Amino acid sequence: MKECYNKYINAIETDIKTNPKQFWTHIKNLRKNCSSYPNTMTVKHDTSSDTKLIADMFASHFSSIYERDLNDNNSINCDMCMINDVIGEIQFKPEDVKNKLKKLDITKGADPDNIHPLFLINCADALTFPLTFLYNRSLKMGIFPDEWKLARVVPIFKNGAKDLVVNYRPISILSAVSKVFESLVHSAIYRHTQKYIIENQHGFMSRRSTNTNLILFTSDIKEKVDQGLQVDAIYTDFSKAFDKVNHSILLHNYIYLGLQITYWNGVNLTF
Repeated sequence: MKECYNKYINAIETDIKTNPKQFWTHIKNLRKNCSSYPNTMTVKHDTSSDTKLIADMFASHFSSIYERDLNDNNSINCDMCMINDVIGEIQFKPEDVKNKLKKLDITKGADPDNIHPLFLINCADALTFPLTFLYNRSLKMGIFPDEWKLARVVPIFKNGAKDLVVNYRPISILSAVSKVFESLVHSAIYRHTQKYIIENQHGFMSRRSTNTNLILFTSDIKEKVDQGLQVDAIYTDFSKAFDKVNHSILLHNYIYLGLQITYWNGVNLTF
């Protein structure tokens, strides 16, 4: 056992540059009670130590954060689309699907469908054509399969008291098959909309991050200070921002940028 452990530590040290996640996973495992939850959890005035009730408490709290659009209006005027800049029907090629499959992260565990990413990678050659057919069929019909919507929700502790449900945020573990689909759609939309995104946007942008944002920000401050000018900075934050996105406004913006959105049974969408 000691020999195996030493080999494990040596492998972590050797691969720390190429696989830093393995190192931090090991550090996390060394901490006591780092991933454990208290035996008793509380939300508002309800306290329970029953695991099923605790799961229901998390589910109820996470669902209450999400805000539905009160003024959802499915009538979108396509005349508002930008002239001569309309994206065509999105259809994926087998090679695109295969490349996405090959790039899946093998360190991720099995998803709700119990299909491990390693299986999809090793069987990419055989799975490419059926998945390409399913993805293109889904886009054409405007229907996203219910099985791909299933997720394993994991509560992640943020700060404060660990026994309070409100101090946790949800992480949804989705099917790897649906994530490949999402990545393919994102690439197609991103290529079309990239030119409309301002240079000052660094979040969720390729080759940009908080580091590039801070470099430009500090450089601008230094330049102004050297000129003897005053610099004022205002920081804002949206609580639960992703759970409060108005989907009607989002869809209108998509139309404005040239994405043809068709409603299917008034619910599902296709681009």
